[in-house]
Amino acid sequence: MIIKRKKETVYKKQGFSGFFCFKDFSAIVSQCRSVFFMSCALVFLCSCVTADQTQRICFQSYCFTIEIAQTPEERAKGLMFRESLPQEAGMLFVFEEPGAYGFWMKNTLISLDMVWLDEDMNVVHIEEAVNPCEQVSCPVYYSEVSAKYVLELNAGTVKKIGLKTEDQLERIDK
Repeated sequence: MIIKRKKETVYKKQGFSGFFCFKDFSAIVSQCRSVFFMSCALVFLCSCVTADQTQRICFQSYCFTIEIAQTPEERAKGLMFRESLPQEAGMLFVFEEPGAYGFWMKNTLISLDMVWLDEDMNVVHIEEAVNPCEQVSCPVYYSEVSAKYVLELNAGTVKKIGLKTEDQLERIDK
């Protein structure tokens, strides 16, 4: 539980407090001291998963509904096997620490723009119109600058909205 609280603090600083429902879990536990404890806990955890699957983010006046990939399993799967992605949608990969995170297009069926962001949500690197890879060995795309987040959007979005390095994610709405 302590680890989750530390993570919550880190993400809350960046405006991502909605990713974690565990901050209210102890209150639920104290109210569910009966034989129904397990059902209360399961209902609570399931509501967290469905309520916090997406967030709204904006660059200038362009907003997107994004899915959050914050666990190693979610980050590993990413947008694999999806046949489409709504036009104003994307996926944000959240890492615990800034670093050099590589992305590839193995088993990804749609072309994507990839945007690496630093801790302050500034764009540090962009890969545009990266095509799916059907080979056994696929190229891996990295940022030369340390990043904490990577945003995947439909190919052509970066060009359409005029996004460039040093731009900043301006706001995050629930």
